[in-house]
Amino acid sequence: MKKKTIIALVVILLAIALVVAGIMAYFTDHDEATNTFTIGNVDIELTEPIWEAAAATGSGNIPYYAQNMVPGNSAAKDPTVTNVGANDAYVFVKVDIPYYENTDLFTPTTINTAKWHLVSDEVSGNVHTYVYAYATGADKADLTALAPNATTGTLFDTVTLTTNTAAVEAVQENPQIVINAYGIQTTEVTQTTQADIFALFTPAP
Repeated sequence: MKKKTIIALVVILLAIALVVAGIMAYFTDHDEATNTFTIGNVDIELTEPIWEAAAATGSGNIPYYAQNMVPGNSAAKDPTVTNVGANDAYVFVKVDIPYYENTDLFTPTTINTAKWHLVSDEVSGNVHTYVYAYATGADKADLTALAPNATTGTLFDTVTLTTNTAAVEAVQENPQIVINAYGIQTTEVTQTTQADIFALFTPAP
């Protein structure tokens, strides 16, 4: 009889344990936050509206006014930069001009100095390279942030062939003025000079 009582007690204890286990629960919760970000970009476009329109109707994609030039002739050339990206950008333009007999073969008639500042110029072989910043002065603070869909206006409007006939005669082939435009974000730039900011472009301009 005692044995049966012990067994009955064990059964009851097991039953209680099962009941307790069955009703045991934990307070739990779960939450989630999903944040969406948009990634900006810097995207600029270099155009020369007058030159391009004339080139489209000229032979060899050269405007009629840029053909068979003689010393002292001028030709319309109007480099302009437009921000077609999503973020403000600092803009630089590099102009490579043929260089012979210690003379620039072409000279921009008028640089728009109210909007463009000369950052550097150097000669390497037969090329004279000028770098301009879209800026009102020489300091970093003078750089103009070009907003999306905004345009810089022209760096210059015409170029003139030198009257130095020795330089003209030294040219061995059809000379070219090469223009490149560069854009960089305006935020998180720690460089302190316009030249140092321009040096950030990779590959090196």
